[in-house]
Amino acid sequence: MSAEPEPEGPEPAPAPALPAPRLLGSFDPVLHGWVSRDWIVGGHQSVVTTNGIFRPIALVDGKAVATWAMPGGTVELTPFAPLSDEVTASLRADAADVRRFLGH
Repeated sequence: MSAEPEPEGPEPAPAPALPAPRLLGSFDPVLHGWVSRDWIVGGHQSVVTTNGIFRPIALVDGKAVATWAMPGGTVELTPFAPLSDEVTASLRADAADVRRFLGH
C-alpha cells in the first residue's frame, strides 16, 4: 500500500488566452443573441441603441472599453475610461487594418 494519495484525474487545461484588443463592428456576433450583455458591456448600456442596434465597440480583455466610428474614413475611438498606451497602440493597429480592409 502506497502512502501517496491517488491522483484525482488530469490537471485542468489552462484557460485560453484572451484575444488582443479588437475593434468590433455593429453586427459582430459577440453582442447578438444574449438576454443580458452585462458581462461584456458592463455599465455602458449606451452600446445598445433604443432600436436594438449595436454601436461598434473596442473589446479589451473580453470587455467593451470604447465605442468607435469612422467619419470621413478615419477611425475615431470614444473610450469609456482612459486606455493604456499598449491598448491604444493595439487598437490603432486594428484601426489601420479596418481602414485597409475598407479601401481607405
